[in-house]
Amino acid sequence: MIVQQDYLFWKLIEKLIEQASYRLIHLSEDHREVWLQPDHIKDAQLIRIKRFDIDWSNWLGRDIEEVLSTFETVRKQTFKRSLNVTNIYVSSFKPVDEWEFHIKKEKHLGKTTLKSMLITRDELAQTLRQTEEYTGIPLDELNGIVEDETLDYEMLHALKEKVITSVRKNIKQEQEIFEQGNPFFTKIFLTIQILLYVVLELFGGSTNTSTLITFGAKVNELIYQGEWWRFVTPIFLHIGFLHLVMNSLALYYIGMAVEKMYGSVRFLFIYMFAGVTGTMMSFIFSPSISAGASGAIFGLFGALLLLGLLKPNLFFRTIGPNILIVLAINLSFGFVVPNVDNAGHIGGLIGGFLAALAVQLPKIYKRNLRLIGFVSIFAFVIGLIYYGFEVLPKTNPAAAIAVSQNLIEEEKFEEAKNLLLEMVQSEKATPEISFFLSYTQIELGEAENAIRHLQDTVEKEPDYHPAYYLLSFAYEQVGNRQQAIESIERALELDPSNAEYERIYSNLRSS
Repeated sequence: MIVQQDYLFWKLIEKLIEQASYRLIHLSEDHREVWLQPDHIKDAQLIRIKRFDIDWSNWLGRDIEEVLSTFETVRKQTFKRSLNVTNIYVSSFKPVDEWEFHIKKEKHLGKTTLKSMLITRDELAQTLRQTEEYTGIPLDELNGIVEDETLDYEMLHALKEKVITSVRKNIKQEQEIFEQGNPFFTKIFLTIQILLYVVLELFGGSTNTSTLITFGAKVNELIYQGEWWRFVTPIFLHIGFLHLVMNSLALYYIGMAVEKMYGSVRFLFIYMFAGVTGTMMSFIFSPSISAGASGAIFGLFGALLLLGLLKPNLFFRTIGPNILIVLAINLSFGFVVPNVDNAGHIGGLIGGFLAALAVQLPKIYKRNLRLIGFVSIFAFVIGLIYYGFEVLPKTNPAAAIAVSQNLIEEEKFEEAKNLLLEMVQSEKATPEISFFLSYTQIELGEAENAIRHLQDTVEKEPDYHPAYYLLSFAYEQVGNRQQAIESIERALELDPSNAEYERIYSNLRSS
């Protein structure tokens, strides 16, 4: 009889592990108590199964109280907001005295809830049905175990070894998820950014704006002029020693973990794609010159978050809590502290997640999700490019000026004029917008329109001397030489040291 009950105990554990993907997280030294963590039961976070032949109900009551206290301690130590535990006893017989009141109601201690069940030999079918309703897996085949006279200790030992082997196999498979490659590219990127920092210091300093621009920092105006490579080069540059140290430490720890999980080739794609999308988001939302590996590093966080999507239980009992806390702190820091390019961080985070979704974890391959990942990558990049180069110049003065300057240099005056005309009517229009608009109109022979815009500009900004400078050209084009002289005189009054203004004034006076 004892063999049959022991066999029932291990058979129940086997079915929960193999058919319902429960995870064994604790096995007592005497192998008569296990804790299982389910993936799919919404109202249970742990299941405890105890093999014990209960004689008297007072033992049952004491054990329930002890178990409740133990799990409340576990809840506090693991910082869980609440904990639901199902407590299953496998016993040959029911206690000889009154016992139902011990398990009739749930027990509560702190924020831990304990629900107890008793599986016995004489009411096996009924108690297994209750367990089946709760676990969601069929347990009918276990009904005949207690009557099976062929069971012996050798068969019991074989079943126990099979379950333990299965548990070890699952643990090994989980460990393999985190150990897929060697951190080759992490070390390469660390070396590159340290060497480039030294180069920046030798050529003027890593905080020197001119040096940063020369070596490839993100400069929106230059990107609008066709220097698209500046979406890539900022990933390897850092502004100041502290910036380098912080990003190098983050890359070392996060990069090592991600490259081991994804392998070097996948890591390379994730890191570079996240770095580029981080720079693109910065390009759209931040006009400042910027550089740094932060966007790429946030992309590595995004790659780790994919594990939370594919294996939430594994994620939250391993790296998940720490990753979410660090990520929340860094994003909050970016919103609170000025001069932190949070747009680049968020762009990198999104890009890293999508890149990871596309390449997939080597040990967790989802074909449909991979397709979604590649489609999302394409849509994300096209969306950033379209917004940055088509929408933003029509709504942002700095972007409009940068694009129009590029068009003017390419002598595409009509395109530049149309863009600036749309922008000049908005509330965000600046004197520079009117200035460049008037310039295109002068080049297109529309001096009268240029004069009208420039007069509006100097009326709003009386000290904006470039407008008077351009007015002199416009008046000269329509044959009003006296107004041209007066305009350039006003420009000289506002900027007496300007040699170009002086030259034009001299030419007008002498002609």
